[in-house]
Amino acid sequence: MDQSTTQIYKRLVSYVGAYKSVAFVAIIGMIGYSGMDALFIQLMKPFIDEGLNQRNADVLKYAPFVVIALVIGRGIFNFMSSYCLSYVGSQVVRSLRQELFEHILHLPVSFHDKNSTGDLISKITFDTEQVQQAITKALLIVVREGAFVVFLLALMFYTSWKLSLIFLVIIPLVAIIVAVVSKRFRHISKNIQSAMGQVTRSSEQMLSGHKVIHGFGGQDQEISKFSKINNHNRQ
Repeated sequence: MDQSTTQIYKRLVSYVGAYKSVAFVAIIGMIGYSGMDALFIQLMKPFIDEGLNQRNADVLKYAPFVVIALVIGRGIFNFMSSYCLSYVGSQVVRSLRQELFEHILHLPVSFHDKNSTGDLISKITFDTEQVQQAITKALLIVVREGAFVVFLLALMFYTSWKLSLIFLVIIPLVAIIVAVVSKRFRHISKNIQSAMGQVTRSSEQMLSGHKVIHGFGGQDQEISKFSKINNHNRQ
């Protein structure tokens, strides 16, 4: 049964729960990273208005130190989020890969007869690896970019709430675009997984039947076959 995106991410979050302390540090790092960026934007106004236009010596004197502090803080928060996200993602992949391996191991012989070894290897290696990308990218977009948008909206409304209201008009349009594109990307992702399975299957067949291919001089045929599969995967 085909699951919705929400159901899939709920399942992924259940795996992340075992490492919630590390995930919490990653969230702090992502919010801090966005805060540094928003603060830098906020400080541009006094730097330009008072420091450059009004030639305020005090502002110009402290400006380099403030910028360096923000860059260092940004780097620390980025390291926190990147390292912790990678840790959580790799642990989830390890758990999924172990469960998938054990599940396939206990499946009946009839299942293995219907599915090629290459496809199953691709699921254990490639498909599970994509989960880490999904977890890290999803958290980065939801938490870090989301926090950045919230900080910027706060700055915008603080500067001019009337002008900022104009930008809220496009939110429904953005939501519609995101929904359509997400559904399309999910379909493309399934095609990518299938194409990668074909690459693995073709490689596995070539390696296991290497002697037979050489014995019957089928190198050119196998090269042509793999070239088509390889190009399909690129597409």
